[in-house]
Amino acid sequence: MARKSRSDSIDSAVKAKSLKPPSPPSGMQLNDEEMACWQQMITVRQDWRDFDLVLMVKVVRLEVKLRHWWDMLDKSGPMVRNKRETLIENPILRSIDTLQRQQLAIITKMQLMTVADPRTLNKAAQATDMEEIKKGNVLQLLAR
Repeated sequence: MARKSRSDSIDSAVKAKSLKPPSPPSGMQLNDEEMACWQQMITVRQDWRDFDLVLMVKVVRLEVKLRHWWDMLDKSGPMVRNKRETLIENPILRSIDTLQRQQLAIITKMQLMTVADPRTLNKAAQATDMEEIKKGNVLQLLAR
C-alpha cells in the first residue's frame, strides 16, 4: 500500500499545481464571478467527494454574495439614519453576519480548516499503537 504524501511537502505542492482542479458538479452552473471564486477556493484540498463539491458550490455562492454586501456596506457605511434622523446600525451588517455564519457552518462541517485530512488524521498513531502492542509494550500506551 502506497503511503500518502505529506500535504506540506514540496513534492505535494508541485503535484497539486500540476493537477487540474475539479470542475463544479454537473447541473450546477456558475457565472464568471462565481467561477473565479471557485478557482480560488477549490485548491484547498486535492481529493474531493461528489457531495463535497456540491457544498463547495454553496460556499462559493455565499462568498460572492458576501462580497457584494461588503461593497454595499463600504458605500453606505456602518451607520445609517432612520426616519427620525437617528443614527442606527446599518441593516446590511445583519445580512452579512447571517451569510458569514452560513458559510462558516458549511466550511466547519466539511473540515476545510484542518491541516490534515480528517478521514486519515489518526492513522499514524493507530499504526504506532499496533506496533507497540505487537512488541508487548502495552504499558507504553497507558496515559501518563
